[in-house]
Amino acid sequence: MVVRIGLIWAHERGFTNILSEFDSLQIVDALRDSLVNLSFVGQSIEGIKMLSLIVTEAFISHIRPRLDLTLDQCCEWIGSPPSIIVDILVEDCSSPL
Repeated sequence: MVVRIGLIWAHERGFTNILSEFDSLQIVDALRDSLVNLSFVGQSIEGIKMLSLIVTEAFISHIRPRLDLTLDQCCEWIGSPPSIIVDILVEDCSSPL
């Protein structure tokens, strides 16, 4: 659901190049598969595939799981990121794919 909401958010703001990172290789494989997904999460997977078509470039990537950041409320920013996640972003940018 987060990816679906993120794709809609990005499209509404005019973003055309999207990178979605997942720590689940099974989800990444399902999103990259051209066949219709009939699993119990298939409807969500197919919805994300359809939303991915509305952007110019949608990249799907698998990453290693690690500590997550949880926020109590939804937030967005344009420009500089909130200080609470700067260290995580710097680490993401410097780690090899």
